[in-house]
Amino acid sequence: LYGYLNLAGYDERNPPPVVREWDPRRKVWSDYWKVHFSADQLEAMETVQNKFNLKLIKSLPTPKTLHEIASYGVANNLYSSVCLVEILEQLYHTDQCNVMIALDDYNEWFDKSQYLSYRHAFKKDYKQHIPPYDIALVRMLMKFDGHLIRNGVKIAATSQRHYFNHVCKPEMIKFPVGYAVEIGGLALNDFRNALQYYNMSNWSFKEFAEWEVEAHHMMSQGNWYHFQQSIQNALLLKHQSCLLYTSPSPRDAKLSRMPSS
Repeated sequence: LYGYLNLAGYDERNPPPVVREWDPRRKVWSDYWKVHFSADQLEAMETVQNKFNLKLIKSLPTPKTLHEIASYGVANNLYSSVCLVEILEQLYHTDQCNVMIALDDYNEWFDKSQYLSYRHAFKKDYKQHIPPYDIALVRMLMKFDGHLIRNGVKIAATSQRHYFNHVCKPEMIKFPVGYAVEIGGLALNDFRNALQYYNMSNWSFKEFAEWEVEAHHMMSQGNWYHFQQSIQNALLLKHQSCLLYTSPSPRDAKLSRMPSS
């Protein structure tokens, strides 16, 4: 399992990560950008690309632990990406521990990165900036390959918290057909477990009695978002009621009363 990956994290046993494709709208091949460079420039690019065909096994032939691989990547920036991929490759096939790979803000990887490339000059959404999903290390993390983990799972989540009125649909992030599942209302036991987890994590402002759990589940029909909204509104109403009850106080009213003429 060790030693098949080059510096960019590409596994020689797999198909090429970027293939030559036909663009029917522009009626050109995806490598059309090469016409803008001379033969000497293309040769220089190929020389740079060939440097990435080096493999970690030539510099670190027999690592004993994952920590040894990680330490080598920290000490040698050129090998940092392949060290991370090699570590994941070992974790995917281990029987010695449970493995969970968690990816958050998955949709962020379809935004623009800070890196420029002429290849993306004609993509209006990127304007010469390379999207993260086209960067080797990110592309490796984005693969839907959790079923290949021998003793674990892979979880990916999108986020809409940073966007105003934003909707993230499966087709917008090239989500494979058949992977997207619309989750319905939680069953009562799942609803109860979610509340318990919130209490354990100090994310909830109170602990609910069993009758309250059942009542909230019935009113929300297991919809967690609607339940949270109702709790927030109830909490806001509680604070507003307190303000209405305590302000203004009789003393404040007495002090602010104008003297009679």
